[in-house]
Order: sequence, then structure tokens, then C-alpha cells
Amino acid sequence: MLWDHGVRAVIRNTGMTTFHDVHVNVTGRSYTIGDIRPGESRSVRVEPKGKSQIELTFAAGNSTSSPLVISCYFGPSHYSGQITIDIADGQVVHVENKISTSLW
Repeated sequence: MLWDHGVRAVIRNTGMTTFHDVHVNVTGRSYTIGDIRPGESRSVRVEPKGKSQIELTFAAGNSTSSPLVISCYFGPSHYSGQITIDIADGQVVHVENKISTSLW
């Protein structure tokens, strides 16, 4: 079996407001995943260029959010897995971190 490099970031909107123009940011890269309506989720495989955490930016209602910093750690190589982030009303409400590392 081939090992997938990178970490899959899953963003779930558990609130009542649509998130517009969602970006998943890691060190040296930004990924646009579009709009996420209430009850929906989007995902993207991220590969930072250095040691990283995840920051999310989006617009909800009439305002743009400050970056939401997700407490996690991974780097540009030897990391894989998934991190699922639940957001409601512009706030992180739950994070399931299944990021792992490999020697290969």
C-alpha cells in the first residue's frame, strides 16, 4: 500500500451560518475550499513547506473572521492522517486530531 503524504483537513459547519470563501492555511501554502453551508463539510489534503499548524479564514454573515488557529502540529514530510474541525458560529467547537508520523 502506498503511503499518502500530507494531512487531510476536514472542515465541518455545525452552526447555522454559511461560511464563505473558506481558506485552509498552513506554513507556505493556502488552500481555498469555497463555501460551506450549515450541516456541510469540505476537505483538502494539505502539505506545509515547514513546521505548521492550521489556520482557517472565512467570511460569515457580513464580516470576515480573524484567523482561527487550530492547535495541532505537523511538518512537510513524514506526516499523514486527518484532522476534523467542527466550527459553529465562527468558533471552533471540536477538533479530532488523527495526525501521525512515519519513519519512511
